[in-house]
This record gives sequence, C-alpha cells and structure tokens, in this order.
Amino acid sequence: MITPDTSRGELCFKDIQDNGMPSYSYVSKREYYDGDIVHVAAFPNANYLFSSWTDGKQIYTENEFEFKITENTTLTAIF
Repeated sequence: MITPDTSRGELCFKDIQDNGMPSYSYVSKREYYDGDIVHVAAFPNANYLFSSWTDGKQIYTENEFEFKITENTTLTAIF
C-alpha cells in the first residue's frame, strides 16, 4: 500500500498510454515484479522545490525517472 505525504508535493506513477502520451496516477494500478520498469514523478506544491528521490542506497535528482525493480523498494521524494 502506498500512502504518500502530500503536504510538500504530489507523488505519481507515470504510465505511457497506447498513443504514446504520459498518464499520471496517484495510486499504482498494479503490483510490480522483479525486472519490471517503474516510472515515477514528483511535483512540488507551491513554496516547495523538489530536491531528489532516494531508495536508501542511491539518490536520483530528476523529478521524473524510471527504474528497474530488482528487490523490495521504498522510494522517498525529498522536497
């Protein structure tokens, strides 16, 4: 279950539609398995700036990025 703290910004899952256009949703539409590619995005609220994502091992500085699932993963957006 994903329960984002949206006090500083919005966290989204990004899917690519059949027409190639991005679609953002606030709740993952499916479970992810080893080898799956996950697209995520973070959008800061007014008066906040996005800093980075972290999974506890690496820091990702793009507000939108994709990563490959290789183990249980927790991502944290830092604003």
